[in-house]
Amino acid sequence: MKIEEPAPENFLYTIWNDDNALRKPLCTIDGRRVEVIFKGTRNYDAGPDFKNATVVIDGEMHCGDIEVHPVASDWYNHGHHTDARYNNVVLHVVTMKTGPDVNTRRQDGELVPVLNLDHFLGKPSEQLAEEEQNSPPMPGDKRYCALREESDSRILQILELAGEERLSEKADRFTEERLRDSWNQIIYRGIAEALGYSKNQVPFRKLADQLPIEEVWKAAWSLPSEKAETAIQAYLFGTAGLLPTPDATLKAPFIEDAAEYVEQLQYFWNGFAYRRKIDSLTGVDWLFFRLRPQNFPTRRLAGLAAILLYFIGDGFLEGIKKLFDMYRRQPDRIRRELIKIFTVPANGYWENHFCFDESHESRAARLPAKLIGKDRAAEIVVNIILPCMLAYADEINDGKLLATCRAMYAQSTPLPENSITRKMKSLIFSSPSQQLIDTVRKQQGLIQLKKNVCLSVECRNCLDRYN
Repeated sequence: MKIEEPAPENFLYTIWNDDNALRKPLCTIDGRRVEVIFKGTRNYDAGPDFKNATVVIDGEMHCGDIEVHPVASDWYNHGHHTDARYNNVVLHVVTMKTGPDVNTRRQDGELVPVLNLDHFLGKPSEQLAEEEQNSPPMPGDKRYCALREESDSRILQILELAGEERLSEKADRFTEERLRDSWNQIIYRGIAEALGYSKNQVPFRKLADQLPIEEVWKAAWSLPSEKAETAIQAYLFGTAGLLPTPDATLKAPFIEDAAEYVEQLQYFWNGFAYRRKIDSLTGVDWLFFRLRPQNFPTRRLAGLAAILLYFIGDGFLEGIKKLFDMYRRQPDRIRRELIKIFTVPANGYWENHFCFDESHESRAARLPAKLIGKDRAAEIVVNIILPCMLAYADEINDGKLLATCRAMYAQSTPLPENSITRKMKSLIFSSPSQQLIDTVRKQQGLIQLKKNVCLSVECRNCLDRYN
């Protein structure tokens, strides 16, 4: 039966990147010869799908961007013809039926050549996508995993070893940072980076380096709790370059009731003596595009402020170590207590808002949401706190603390699924695996295999590596 639905766009990205997928020579829908010198680098943020490509069209070289759509009309449906960010597109790659009269016009008025992938595939792209979705992986297939041939017990043994390897690698990273920073600064930087997710990790890390944790605590130490939290928010927003001026909040597109809150933030930021030593980031350093409003960096910074306030007395290292000492024989209790600490409810201005700018705010549903949810808190515990405490225990040669860390890792329940863990389970196990991946150590083993082994040339290395 003929498939009428176009192939998913992500599948088309794979075809475009596959040197063996397309039959040569290529040409545009109006008959111009196309030679691809470089297909471009995949862009995961706003703008064209592939950046900095090089193509030769009818003997003329073009350097620019590539945009990929299942259907040619998506160019206009998605508003690219009015978006100046697409004025560097030199080739529009499409599928499905396209007549010779189809055109792609940029915002600056230039026409973009159109190439139809389906004209150069053995089968229509939508049929290939359907077949890949429904066919089981076989030997020789790039989706095939040699571990599928092993018993479940052997697979789980490998995942346990890979999971331990991943924890040790993270601990080694923090040990290396210890050569120049305190444990409090290392933990602070790690938490900040974790709150950046994939899109804002770099600016969060830069912020933590520009705004040392000891300076934050020193400035806010003597303030009452409520004022201290606002002060810490001010230091974070000011360093981030996301703190608007009071005058700006009176003008569109700023939110109507932001003015009073911003005035408080500006008061504490202006009174922060250390700010003169800070090379603040700017608004353009932060990405809001394609983020759920609950994950906006503004909300994560407000959540980070609450965490910094919580540890202002003991500091990160001593505060966390107290928990490990108190519940040494109950590693799961330590995990649960830490998740509670790093789960931050919304309050004050952030109880009803996602940012300062109404143009972002208008995209968000006005629903209660935590500044840092339980799932993100659990990830901070596994990816930052646990390896940091393991590295610290090794530094001071504390065997009991080492044992508690490893027991906590071995017994903790898995984190929420992500695209890597889901894909790895489908590759490795021939039968349902949900109950088999019952600890975070095994789950982290899946990620370790993907990043350290599956991307290597010899796929079967895992069988020897974890012998």
